[in-house]
Amino acid sequence: MKKSWEQIHQELSEPFSHEDVEWKIQTVSKDKSRGLAVAYVTARAIQNRLDAVVGAQNWKPVFRQWHTVTDRDGNPIPSQLCTIQIFDDERSEWLEKTDGAENTDYEPVKGGLSDAMKRAASQWGIGRYLYKLGTPWVDVEFFGKTAVIAKKEMPGLNQFHDDFVAKLKGLMPGNRSKTPQQEWQRPETSSQSNTASGDKAATNGSAKPKISIADTPRYTIRKAVPHRFKSGVMTIMDIECENGDIFTVFCDKPDDALRAGTVLTNLRVIQRPGKDDPNRRFNTLESYRVASAA
Repeated sequence: MKKSWEQIHQELSEPFSHEDVEWKIQTVSKDKSRGLAVAYVTARAIQNRLDAVVGAQNWKPVFRQWHTVTDRDGNPIPSQLCTIQIFDDERSEWLEKTDGAENTDYEPVKGGLSDAMKRAASQWGIGRYLYKLGTPWVDVEFFGKTAVIAKKEMPGLNQFHDDFVAKLKGLMPGNRSKTPQQEWQRPETSSQSNTASGDKAATNGSAKPKISIADTPRYTIRKAVPHRFKSGVMTIMDIECENGDIFTVFCDKPDDALRAGTVLTNLRVIQRPGKDDPNRRFNTLESYRVASAA
């Protein structure tokens, strides 16, 4: 019996196990000790999901060059589009969805192709639920100029993902482990409660605050100014994090709620080259939720 497209979409959109999810740093704090972690589905998990739902012979990725910009030093930054095609038996034709990404800083070509595929997969619903997942603050380490998530944070991130999936499925989140490595701190308390590496929990027995699904970071818009560029009107916003850091983002989606005083959650920001000045990269607001409008 052939699957309906409704069934295919439902199966493609199913949440993943945390083993199939990777986390990357989106932006770092001013002192570069903490960063916002963003979740992505791995490319291999996407391939396995498509194989399982539509069959390995019924889908294929197609890559092609997109555009090339240069950085401030004149170095080219290529980008690519990925089209994921799925064969429709009834219509005897390939259906396709496309998205793209620039090369990454680490393993530029491989990373760029992988990111483009992840974006195209999201068009089919694969891993799209992660756009609703919060972006927790975590401790970071640096390899050269690249910020990565400290290993001690991974158990907490995995539990954070699993609790969110349980909530999506209408289940009660599982009990958190009591080990110090899995205890999370809110950004505003990190500077007061962080200890040197290897230190144990406070001897008074008090537990550190943990991040829960209902306790995701909140961001307050401090300034929002519409600005007309050659490519169109964008809103330029100064957004304050819970730890006091302020960063600037650009948004090209009209929304009256994006004004000073509005509180946002589930912020997802990516860096894109400017349309008018491709030599510069800007923080672009990709998705968000309005927690309270001003």
